[in-house]
Amino acid sequence: KMGGGERHRRRWLLAVYIAVGILVSSAWYFTRDAAGLEGEIQNPKGGMRHHIGESLDHTNAAAAPPSPLFHQVLTTGTAYLSTINVRSIESLFFVYPNCRVHLHYNKKAEVDRDHPRLKPLLDAGYNISLLPYDPAKQLRTAAKLSTRTDGLVNSTLAKNYIGLIKPKYSKEKFWYSNEANLLRLCLLYVVGGTYMDTDVILARSIDSIDNVVAGSKSKSIHCAVLRFTEPGNTYLAATIQNFMLHYNGEKWGNNG
Repeated sequence: KMGGGERHRRRWLLAVYIAVGILVSSAWYFTRDAAGLEGEIQNPKGGMRHHIGESLDHTNAAAAPPSPLFHQVLTTGTAYLSTINVRSIESLFFVYPNCRVHLHYNKKAEVDRDHPRLKPLLDAGYNISLLPYDPAKQLRTAAKLSTRTDGLVNSTLAKNYIGLIKPKYSKEKFWYSNEANLLRLCLLYVVGGTYMDTDVILARSIDSIDNVVAGSKSKSIHCAVLRFTEPGNTYLAATIQNFMLHYNGEKWGNNG
């Protein structure tokens, strides 16, 4: 049997061992955590985070899924870029830090990369491309793709439609909206990706859904959000054909 003094000494040694263990493990944890924080940097090309000393050319890089592609249309360029427009862009990078955002703007509109609302995002290194758009060119490309694949976009109808853009359709009251509606259909059909209006905020990941069109509070669907990540979708081809067949540039929302 141990005496009271021996038991007390052993309990005291055990307490010391436990305390030392806690101190050592805590010091290791905080040192590791601090090193991790100091080692993280921003990749200026795409906002992708990696650690100092790591190679960007990982052996499994080829197996990694491509960064998500989002399309948005600025019919007026950056002249009327509002706070909600920028919040919409920011929401894409909030949910998908490594995504690609293509901002398509009317080639006749002015685009200022130093715009006070846009410049901070560009300076931060986010993957934003400013691309002038031409709906005639996009429709022509879509018709060619359809000819080789599904045949749903009639090339003669497309040629006739394109021939009327400059002399007629571009002079209509709602052409700025109609050209944007046609553009998004053609872009997703030819390139793929997700289209979002610039007043839509992305709140969480949408990886679990694809080949979808946004709904509304009424019983209709609309083109404010379209997600068709793979090009050549036959639904989009049929929608482009329908757009041309039932086009009415004098009626708001008829073609969207």
